[in-house]
Amino acid sequence: MSPGHARAATPRPPRSFSTASSTRRMHTPAATRIPDDAISCSQEYRWCSFVARHRQHQCTMQYHAVRPTIIATTEEGGEDVESCFEMGRKSGTTAMSRPRVNRQRAAGSPHPWQPGSPTPGRGTKWHELPPDQTPILLLRFTAAATPNLVHFVKDRLVEHGLLIIAEERRRVRGSRSESTLCLALTVTQATMEEEAESIGFVKPTFDGTMDDFVVEAREDFVGIDRPDFFTQGERAQLVQSELDFIRIESREHSKTLDTLGVRHNHGGVETLRHILESNGLVDCIAPMHDGVVREELMWKTMKVALDDTIFSPVQEIRDYYGEGVAFYFLWLDYMTTWLCVPATASALLYGIRACRNDTVDTCALTPFYAFFIFLWAICYLRFYQRYEARCAWNWGTYTEGSHRTHLAVRPQFEGHLRISPITGRTEKYYPHHLRIGKYVVSGCVTAVLLVGAFFVMICSLNLQGYIQPSHDRTRWPNDADHPFYIRPIARFSEPGGLFDPESNFASLVPVILHVTVILILNGQYRKVAVRLTEWENHETVVAYQNSVILKRFMWEAFDAFIGLAYLAFYENNMLKLRDELAMVFTVDTFRRIACECLIPMALKFLEKSYDARARKQAVKARRSESIPRSDDDAAVGMTTRLRGRLSMPDATDVLPRGHDSNLDPEPDADADDVDSSHFPMTAEAELDPYEAFDDLLEMTIQFGYVTIFASAFPAAAFIAVIANLIEVRSDGLKLARVCRKPLALRRANIGIWHTLMSTIVWISALTNCLIFGITSQQLLQFVPGWFVLRDDGEQLFALGSGRYIILTVFVIERLLMITGLLVFVAIPPVPEDVTESIKHRQFLWAEKSRKARLANLQDGTGKRDR
Repeated sequence: MSPGHARAATPRPPRSFSTASSTRRMHTPAATRIPDDAISCSQEYRWCSFVARHRQHQCTMQYHAVRPTIIATTEEGGEDVESCFEMGRKSGTTAMSRPRVNRQRAAGSPHPWQPGSPTPGRGTKWHELPPDQTPILLLRFTAAATPNLVHFVKDRLVEHGLLIIAEERRRVRGSRSESTLCLALTVTQATMEEEAESIGFVKPTFDGTMDDFVVEAREDFVGIDRPDFFTQGERAQLVQSELDFIRIESREHSKTLDTLGVRHNHGGVETLRHILESNGLVDCIAPMHDGVVREELMWKTMKVALDDTIFSPVQEIRDYYGEGVAFYFLWLDYMTTWLCVPATASALLYGIRACRNDTVDTCALTPFYAFFIFLWAICYLRFYQRYEARCAWNWGTYTEGSHRTHLAVRPQFEGHLRISPITGRTEKYYPHHLRIGKYVVSGCVTAVLLVGAFFVMICSLNLQGYIQPSHDRTRWPNDADHPFYIRPIARFSEPGGLFDPESNFASLVPVILHVTVILILNGQYRKVAVRLTEWENHETVVAYQNSVILKRFMWEAFDAFIGLAYLAFYENNMLKLRDELAMVFTVDTFRRIACECLIPMALKFLEKSYDARARKQAVKARRSESIPRSDDDAAVGMTTRLRGRLSMPDATDVLPRGHDSNLDPEPDADADDVDSSHFPMTAEAELDPYEAFDDLLEMTIQFGYVTIFASAFPAAAFIAVIANLIEVRSDGLKLARVCRKPLALRRANIGIWHTLMSTIVWISALTNCLIFGITSQQLLQFVPGWFVLRDDGEQLFALGSGRYIILTVFVIERLLMITGLLVFVAIPPVPEDVTESIKHRQFLWAEKSRKARLANLQDGTGKRDR
């Protein structure tokens, strides 16, 4: 075992509220551990940059609490270390003794905390380097964070083994006194391995099995000596886990927070991250992008279905973004591939209709297509489960769906302390019956809001001309007899009106207005759903996420499908249903692509253009006033080396002369006349957060359009294939250019979304049978004697035939349900080879446990004999 991995043999204590913070202090290897005198220094585990111009020389001083290093370069490419150090000494930036000098060019210099290590320059992928040589997690303090608070947080980060390898301060736009501070965090390889053991990472071993990673048996795992043993996604998970575990437990820390005016829970243990975020002191905690890998993944995603592959680079996406994002792309690829089957069938169906001059009502093949879609959806869900299980096993996250994920307690969870009957440790407890009452209240609030959404839908249908009592005077002799007819709105959709249905352009305006209003309502209900879920006080992260997903899905699915259900089962108008479904599905499909990717990119482009013009105006104003620009006017808090790795333009690292960026509350940069590319960490923190919910919801709603009303609009599958090929590119572009790198999440599957899709499939059996027998004239093609056609084309049940029609509909629906259940039973959700691997792993665990018990018994017997 190498010295860098030497550690005490004492096992790591389990995580609980009763575990003191000191048990996780300094998990750094002995070779890189900071001496006690260095820890007490006010500049522990941090480094800063100082640049001064002196005698036409530009020099950069970088120092660290462990290994201070000076790197100096001249504008002509030479070195002038002495002038740099003297400028630093005269300015009073450092009180340290003269540090040792490393005479290397700044562009090729080693990290100050790892002399001689390779520099992550352009073209180098971060996972090819040791973790302590690359930034992994980005943390940004807001302007409300005082210097004393920043120092307090840094001390806590250091105590728990986190390394701060870069800092960046930037002035808030429009302010001369407020600034934000970004930190780039990482950990050592040894700390990362201990954290992987703590949270239960599963890695492949040399004997061909997947096993829980154990530090003491690290040599048994494949690739342990390679820097890329942990992928970039896994590195982000481990550093995030280290950060999330930092708790404010001691009275001394609590008093310090009180002195700093920070609100926190005095009666119990609270995580540092929750305290900072709830007080508005930190507004961004996200993994940092590796510019090289990010661009490679984006272009590979853009080439999907254009080269020799039709799938996204899911394995590379998993390695970079984590399993949470990877399972979404896996689902999207799998759905697109399977949709090619009904898309082809729908194209053949439309070809047959064209040859026979049939319509959606008179084509006898349409109901068979709908029944085929139901069976297709059942098989798709089952085979996707199998594919998903295989990927989860290969990625080492198969067990995450059982117990580990569910044990993640939310920091916001409130309850009274008690001794756990399971673990015997102190835990928070909230009675289940109290949460049931809150569920009832949340359901009532949601129901009231859904009534409002139904009223919006009625107004939209009136505006589109779909609610016209004159079309069926048998049911509604007078306009007032129709309960949903609103004359002041419906008159705009009359022939010759503002939104004439006969006009190709004017008829689209109400649809666009409807989609826009629904989009606004969805945004407002999102806030309501989050507030209701927080009020329900869920204990685990998974329970909280599932509750939010369920509320938002119910709302958005109601908005998407209630209008179509109204036209199908209340108006009984097949042509209106088809027209509404075609317009809403098509407009909504390309609307989400524009809103997710194209519009945000256009806004960012306009923002950059505006910033460029503002900078030019500032420069012109300065020149017109004949005021030279001093060194204090610009600052960059990351080195050129790290900026290049963040795919930002190279620039000189500058800090105000005579100031320490960490101690001085004055800002280091003028945000109004400095290019944002000089602040790569700040630019990354200001990107929009990635929400996987929106992407997953869109695919689920699309799945509903294809299945629930299959017999009304068979072309939905064909449009979905085209939309998904565009969607996969827009999502790859959004992840790379529009959004921050999402927090890496360990997932074994797509979670509750599979349950929601299964619900949609079972509902589609009923809806398509109702359309077949009641809404359309499809059953009329097989049993014409059961119906009577009026002169206006409307069909009525023949006298005495209604009971047979209803019976036929529900018999077919039950046959479809039984067939679906048989498919579920016949096809297991987990492949046989994966099941065998799981059983083999469980057998090995049982054998190890048995041998350990025997060894303990033998040790106990030997001690008694002695």
